[in-house]
Amino acid sequence: MRRFLTLWVLVVTLVTMTAGKPRLKRDHVSRAAESSKPSLNVLYNKVPDGYSMRPGDCSGNDIWGIHGFVSLAECANRCNSNSKCVSFMYFDNKECYPKTKTCANPNTANPKNVFYDKIPSVPSGYTMRPGDCPGNDIWGIHGFVSLAECANRCNSNSKCVSFMYFDNKECYPKTKTCAKPNTANPQNVFYDKIPSVPSGYTMRPGDCPGNDIWSLHGFVSLAECARRCNNNPGCVSFMFYDDRECYPKTKTCSETDKTNTKNFFYDKIVKI
Repeated sequence: MRRFLTLWVLVVTLVTMTAGKPRLKRDHVSRAAESSKPSLNVLYNKVPDGYSMRPGDCSGNDIWGIHGFVSLAECANRCNSNSKCVSFMYFDNKECYPKTKTCANPNTANPKNVFYDKIPSVPSGYTMRPGDCPGNDIWGIHGFVSLAECANRCNSNSKCVSFMYFDNKECYPKTKTCAKPNTANPQNVFYDKIPSVPSGYTMRPGDCPGNDIWSLHGFVSLAECARRCNNNPGCVSFMFYDDRECYPKTKTCSETDKTNTKNFFYDKIVKI
């Protein structure tokens, strides 16, 4: 009996000592688990020249002939080399999907998708805005042509003040522009002619209403309007409307009224 009690006391003592020992931390296991987590390596901070970048994808319209597992730079090169390519999606920093179309709102469900749009070029003598100013088309010079040819057609027509270029292939010359193009269709890009500026003047969009010198008013060229103002000592500026109508002025203003997009205001440069 005494032997049994002694053995029992020994067992209880060992159990108590074991329970009181601190457990070893397994930090190395946690670090291993952390290192095994997948990490995204998408190049959001790198954008090829001539492109803009947005997260996501515009599904469909892939040009499978130039698809491939390539670098971002090579993907852009492939798109640049194809006249039908207007954008591309780059997946997981390794897979290239050139596209014939873009979209207004890419699908951002997959964070590994990054979408690149070609930045439209701007012909000399024009400014560019996304969208379209509907109507006022000059159908006689409409056509499926290059951007440069579209600008040439507009330049060759005295009534053409702007044009809309659709889907990087279709030209819509216009007799009018507008203040705010309709941007519903992301394939529409609108180009406005930059008005020329006669020597000795500065130009601003809009008009400074009133103070017209009616004896010099007329339907004349821009150069003739400037000449009329130059020949009158009371004329300090003029408004040229719709690329054809001249309103010489005795006064200018600090802020022009830009309500009518066909109005352009010209101030004489004061010689000191």
